[in-house]
Amino acid sequence: MSSPDSVHFSFYSKCLAKRNPYAMYLQSLRLGFCSLDMKGAISLLNDCKDVIPIAKLLYIALNRCAGNEVLDAFNTFKRENKCFTDVDIMAKTLIDHISDLEPKRFGSYAELFYYEDYPDCWVIHEFYNEYNGERCSHCVYFFLFRDILLLS
Repeated sequence: MSSPDSVHFSFYSKCLAKRNPYAMYLQSLRLGFCSLDMKGAISLLNDCKDVIPIAKLLYIALNRCAGNEVLDAFNTFKRENKCFTDVDIMAKTLIDHISDLEPKRFGSYAELFYYEDYPDCWVIHEFYNEYNGERCSHCVYFFLFRDILLLS
């Protein structure tokens, strides 16, 4: 819908002009991963992140890619989304949305991006022999941010 080639682009443009939260989310995806306009994407997400949960996750991820720590937003998001399954579905949906845009894959955020080599919870998972790849929501965040780095 947000692609200029789409038959729905006119409708999308009108929604964006009226500051529709979902249209702003789609535009932030395009800005962040096609145009590599990180500031523009984060600015749009700042206005719609409180309405759409996946927009808040993208806001956190793009800030991480930009090297900004938004711990308050991240901790609030983790408190609101405690269920592993919900976080996992949201993370996979976000990666699918980014992949559908066919990111440019140049001008990567790799130099700005920072995330620990592994989450602190991995020590606990190793102790309990949890190697199934579905460990906890902290692991999901780690893999999400890593995948976004690789996509960019």
